[in-house]
Amino acid sequence: MNEEKIIEKLSEHDRRFDEHDKRFDEHDRRFDEVDKTMDVLAIRILENREEIIKIRKEMATKKDINDINNTLDIILKQLIKMEQENVFGGKRLGRAEKQLEKHEKEIADIKIQLQTG
Repeated sequence: MNEEKIIEKLSEHDRRFDEHDKRFDEHDRRFDEVDKTMDVLAIRILENREEIIKIRKEMATKKDINDINNTLDIILKQLIKMEQENVFGGKRLGRAEKQLEKHEKEIADIKIQLQTG
């Protein structure tokens, strides 16, 4: 009788161990899935890291942008100065043309006076 109880207890323990084995198998399967996911994430992290390195190499820094802005400011100031010079030059040219017309008329008048005189 004792032997039967022992065998029954051992059988009960075997069943419980089998249940635990099933649960461990399920945990192993989950860990395998997590491992696969971690592998994919690790690969994506490395890819992103490479992309970030490329971007950093090609991207303009604040200093670069400031240098560009300073250069554009200098060019803009030069263009404004040239435009102002063109406006003033145009006015001077207009005055010179009027003066030239006046002188041409005076020369023409002098020629007429010399021919009639």
